[in-house]
Amino acid sequence: MMLPRDLLRNCASNYPDRPAYFWRDETRTWQEMKRRSDRLAGAFMELGVEKGDVVAILGRESLEIYEHFFACMTLGAVRVGLNWRYSPGEILHILQDSRPRVLLLQADCASLIETLEQEIADLDTRVILYGDPGGALHEYEEMIDVAVAPSALPDLESEDPMFISYTSGSTGRPKGVVHTQYSSAYIIFQNLVGRGLAPNDIFLQASASSWMTVLLNMLGLGNGMAHAIMDGTFEIVSFMKQIDRHRVTSIMLVPTLLQRVLQERAKGDYDLSSIRLLNYGSSPITPELARSAYAAFDCDLIQNYGMTEGGWVTHLSADDHVKAVNGEYNLLESVGRPGVLTRISIRNADGEELPPGEVGEVCLSSPMLMKGYLNLPDATAEALKDGWLHTNDLGCLNEEGYLFLHGRKNFMIISGAVNVQPQGVELVISEHPSVFEVAVVGAPHPDLGEAVVAVVVCKPGREEPTQRDIESFCLARLSKLSIPKHVYIVSELPKTLNGKLNKPKIIQWVQENLHALPWFRVQGAAGGQ
Repeated sequence: MMLPRDLLRNCASNYPDRPAYFWRDETRTWQEMKRRSDRLAGAFMELGVEKGDVVAILGRESLEIYEHFFACMTLGAVRVGLNWRYSPGEILHILQDSRPRVLLLQADCASLIETLEQEIADLDTRVILYGDPGGALHEYEEMIDVAVAPSALPDLESEDPMFISYTSGSTGRPKGVVHTQYSSAYIIFQNLVGRGLAPNDIFLQASASSWMTVLLNMLGLGNGMAHAIMDGTFEIVSFMKQIDRHRVTSIMLVPTLLQRVLQERAKGDYDLSSIRLLNYGSSPITPELARSAYAAFDCDLIQNYGMTEGGWVTHLSADDHVKAVNGEYNLLESVGRPGVLTRISIRNADGEELPPGEVGEVCLSSPMLMKGYLNLPDATAEALKDGWLHTNDLGCLNEEGYLFLHGRKNFMIISGAVNVQPQGVELVISEHPSVFEVAVVGAPHPDLGEAVVAVVVCKPGREEPTQRDIESFCLARLSKLSIPKHVYIVSELPKTLNGKLNKPKIIQWVQENLHALPWFRVQGAAGGQ
C-alpha cells in the first residue's frame, strides 16, 4: 500500500496540470499543491518540526487547510484540525492534549484564542497567522516565499500516525482519534469505490474540515479528481453557486441540508445539471425526499455510514435507491452493506455474535480502524478488543447483509451532523447554582436534525433558571451546537433501580412533550394560519 505522501507525489507527476482544488476564484493544480506544500514542509522543518510532531490548524474552509495537511504528510508530522466553533475551553483542552509544535491560525479566528495566550506560551507552541482578509502579508506566505522543499524526508511506516481527529468522549471532553498512514490510505480508496467517484469528478461537500470529513476533500489523492471547497463556512446560496460555477459533479449533504438545497433550488436560478451523484449520510431519507432529489438533480443517490474511529464502512448503492423508490421502501431504512474492506459483527452484551435479524452492538473489523485514542489507553482498550471496534451503535444485519441501525448505546446526539455527547453537556449544566439534577437528550429539529435539550430539576429555594440563563452559563464552555436549545423544568427525573438516570424514560417524556419546544410552537402556529 502506497502511503498518502506517495499518492501526492504521483498525482503531481501524473496529472501536473489537472485541477486539484477550486476555491473562490482560484484553481490549484496537483503540481501547484505539491510545490507549495513542499515549501511549507521546509518551513516547518526550519521551525524545528520533526516526524511525529503535531502541527495544528485553526481556521474556516480554505486552500491553506490542505496545504497544511499535505505538508504534514510530507514530513511525517501529525495533523490536528481545531473546530472554530469550539469554545475556548475546548480549544485549550485539545492544545494541551496534543501539544502542537506549531499552530496555524487564520486571522479571522484569532479572537478565539485571545484568552489563551499564556497557556499557549506555556506549551511552547509557535503561532503562525494566515489568511489576513485585509491582504497584508503574514508569516505564512512569507515562510512559503523563502522556504525550500526538504532535500531529504524521514522514512515513514504504515503504523505511523498521520492525523488526529477530535470527537466528543464519554466525559464530554473531545477525544483525539489517531489515524495512521495505513488507515488513512485505505479510507481514501474505500471511499472512492463506495461513493462511486471517478477521475473526472469534481466533489463538493457541506462539512467542516476540522472533523474526519477532511479526508473526503483529499480523495483525489487516489484518482486525481478535483474538489471544490466551501468559502469559509456552509451557506446555502454560496453552496449552490459553487455547483454552478465549478460544474460540480458530486455533492455530499446530510438530509436536512438536502431539504434546504431543494427549497433553494425551487426559489433561485441555478444550473445544477452537472451533478451526477449525490452522497448523503448521518441519517436515512424518506422515499418522498429521495423522489424529490431524483426530480431535482436526475442523478444517482448513495448513502454512507461511518464514524471517526472507523472511517466510512457501509454504502447504500445507487441501485439500492432505485429499488427503494420503486417499492422496496425498507431499503431506505438501511445504511447499506459494508464495503469490501470491512467485516461487521453484531454482538450481544457478552460479546457473542448474533444471527441475522437480532439487534446488538455493531462491531467492525477493517484496516480503516483508528490506532486508538490519544492519551486514553483505557478508552482505547474498551473500544478496540481483539481487532474489533465496538461502535456503541445498535443494529442488526438482514440475510442479504444490509445493516439497519437501532439507535446509540450511549445516547449520542447528532446535531447539525456534529456528535454531541450528553454527559459532557450535563457536567457543565450541573454546575449551575440553581440546578439540582439535569438530563440532556436530543429532540427533533427541522434544521439540525436533532437539537440538544435539557431537562432540569432545580435546587430547593433557588429561582428557576431561564433558557437565557443556561445559554449564558454554557457559552464559554461548550460549542454552539452543544448548548441546549430548550430547557424543561421538572420536579424530578426518573431513575433506574440502581439510582441512575433512566434515559429511555426521559427521552420518551421529551417525545411526549415536543409541543413545548419553541420551534414546534412556531410550526404549529404557521400551520394553523
